[in-house]
Amino acid sequence: MKYTFGHTTLAAERLRRIAEFFNPYSSRFILSGVNDKIISACDMGCGPGYSTEMLYEATKANSITGLDFSEDFICIAKEKYNDFIFQKQDVTKNLGVHKYDLIYSRFLLSHIPDISSAINTWKNSLTKNGKIFIDELEDINTEVPVFKKYLQISGSLVKSQDAELFVGKKMDSAIKSYNVENNYSEVIKVPDRQASAWFYPNAAGIWSESEVVNNIIGRSEILQIQKKLLELMDNESKESRITWKMKRIIIFNKITKP
Repeated sequence: MKYTFGHTTLAAERLRRIAEFFNPYSSRFILSGVNDKIISACDMGCGPGYSTEMLYEATKANSITGLDFSEDFICIAKEKYNDFIFQKQDVTKNLGVHKYDLIYSRFLLSHIPDISSAINTWKNSLTKNGKIFIDELEDINTEVPVFKKYLQISGSLVKSQDAELFVGKKMDSAIKSYNVENNYSEVIKVPDRQASAWFYPNAAGIWSESEVVNNIIGRSEILQIQKKLLELMDNESKESRITWKMKRIIIFNKITKP
């Protein structure tokens, strides 16, 4: 596994801002599918722990575990959230003997080449009545030129790692063999300033070190994109000209009757 957008302090701050916006939407999604008391829940690809905190607030599970392959993110999460369990783990590999009532994934599968295999690994770690909640990006729509250019480059960067930025488009075929309780999409309007604040750290950071990006655009164009994103960040307008389309799926374990 490789997280396309880095593991730096700047990357962690970017994830904090993203979580601050999306956590209320994700919490409602989780609550829509939780019918029983959750004893043990797991946040796959937990990053610095911001989605893990949301998962606890939504479920009030007795035990919350966050798994991520980034040692840097795990260290941040452990320092910030003492009541949760955080472990360094490749979430595409065998997760061990522990079983979870609820497994949650957000903005993770877009960094995994074989999503069907990952989901099957998670399913093997469910309790008898457990569920997997998948909360992934299906599309981003905008007519703002700098946003469109940013998304084009980011999509190419993710694809260079054999993954898919808009992985939600592939989910229906990936879950055909599973028991699906819910499967829908939600379109969320994002203020221009907010989107720019999420995009800018990547344009100002990892792009300069990426051979893929530098093969697509030159240094001067990268600087122009940075400049335009900063201008949108500083704009006091509340205009929203970009939308996130989120794919939301609940997979449930097959209950074996006695």
